[in-house]
Amino acid sequence: MKNKHFLLTAITGAILLSAMYAPAAGASAAETDVQEPPVTTEAEPPAETDEPVRPEDDPAPEAGISEVQTESAETSVYYGGIEYDPNITVLDLSGRPLTADGLEELKAAVAQMPNLQQLILCDCGLSNETLAGLRNDLPDIKVVWRIYLGSKWSLRTDDVAFSVLIYAYDYPRMTSQDIEVLKYCTDLRALDLGHQAITDLSPLGDNLPELRLLILADNQITDLTPLTKMRHLHYLELFVNRLTDISPLAQMHELVDVNVSYNPITDLSPLLYSPMMERLWFEHTGAGEATYAMLKQAYPNAKIVLYGAGSVDQGWRTHDRYYQMMDMWYKNYYGNLFAKYDELAEQLALSYDLGDLDGDGVVSLADAMKTLKGYTMIASGSGSYLDNRQLKCADVDLDQQITLSDAQLILMYYTRNALSHQGATWEELRSLSQQPD
Repeated sequence: MKNKHFLLTAITGAILLSAMYAPAAGASAAETDVQEPPVTTEAEPPAETDEPVRPEDDPAPEAGISEVQTESAETSVYYGGIEYDPNITVLDLSGRPLTADGLEELKAAVAQMPNLQQLILCDCGLSNETLAGLRNDLPDIKVVWRIYLGSKWSLRTDDVAFSVLIYAYDYPRMTSQDIEVLKYCTDLRALDLGHQAITDLSPLGDNLPELRLLILADNQITDLTPLTKMRHLHYLELFVNRLTDISPLAQMHELVDVNVSYNPITDLSPLLYSPMMERLWFEHTGAGEATYAMLKQAYPNAKIVLYGAGSVDQGWRTHDRYYQMMDMWYKNYYGNLFAKYDELAEQLALSYDLGDLDGDGVVSLADAMKTLKGYTMIASGSGSYLDNRQLKCADVDLDQQITLSDAQLILMYYTRNALSHQGATWEELRSLSQQPD
């Protein structure tokens, strides 16, 4: 401990010393995926005739085709014996048997559709891997297909919100292997995989970093490490699992609604680093009233529930965000009651790991020293050796400059959290720094 105090004294002295030789003004931190049908050759256009075309002879527009208005169509695109308007924006071939060998013909047709934005290929008999390859080959067109999940669920690869919507426990529970197919659904923002037998979250963490809502209640999860790749989660249900350690949650600063009830956990301090926190349930855990007091001090305006008769009692499911979430499952959208926290997180710079300049997941003394050095070099006119990400991480007081105050705040954050375990937040430290001496 004596060495720690000496080290703190040394860095504080370095901060003060640099203040004597650096300009008083702050330096700017701104910059910045059947059978093969008979091969069909390209159909010949209809022969010209002098007979008038009767209305009943004029074919109706092809189902599944979205068109844009054009003054005239001088050419047509033929694919599989069907004529298409080259100006369509959506081509839906769902349910039509396709083969991997026939994709070159499809790509050639698509190349003649300059306005095409979406190619829908649900239930066409192609594998997920083949369709994913086609998506890579057509980067300017959104290729969409349906994936199948477990024994009874499916979703499209462009879905934004998906829930298993359990009403009766009459199904084989999905495992971690079953959910690997979700890697193709990169548009997902809200995902409910509750009441399954999932143990490994890697298929989610590795492929769905943009999730905002995640329900994993009633599974068999012991390790939350993969969640550290989902830095933008706002809503997280983890109740009824096998968690003893929730330390990875310390790296998730955008949490708003968290339920970790019915888990054998005792240390909830990793939940002290989410300044937008509004609701936190931890019923029937190993944590007690001291933990409640600690959390309440950190989040005085949040609803925090320690005691209760169930994991979702006392209002967990009677809240505006919960009601909108249920609507999202049925209507497939990302709701405004959650999207507003994306904006707030940006305002608070939570998208960046404030204070963690070296990117090791913790705020340390080395980060304070790096900030001090960056400030000194900028202020002396030598330029900064910090890259753009580091500049944003260093600007902990959010004034768009790198100053001595940033280095001091990082040092205070390290001291109060890593050394004395007081659980200080950036918001609290910023408030303290603005108080008169």
